[in-house]
Amino acid sequence: MGKLTKRQNEVLMVIVQYLEKHHYPPTMKEIGEMLNISSTSTIFAHLEKLRREGYITWELGKPRTLRILKLGIN
Repeated sequence: MGKLTKRQNEVLMVIVQYLEKHHYPPTMKEIGEMLNISSTSTIFAHLEKLRREGYITWELGKPRTLRILKLGIN
């Protein structure tokens, strides 16, 4: 399993915080707003890395199906 970058850890943590507050996952747009990232393709790349590494899962094309599988602490 690869080490997460600082930004990937930030993405993971804002997802966790959003889930704790709202009890449903954020959309890519909401993640971008929380981290001041305007590019959804950049957010997607971070989410895809987290998915490949086993930190999250989601159903592609369904915006609020994101689930945390484990937390990343490097």
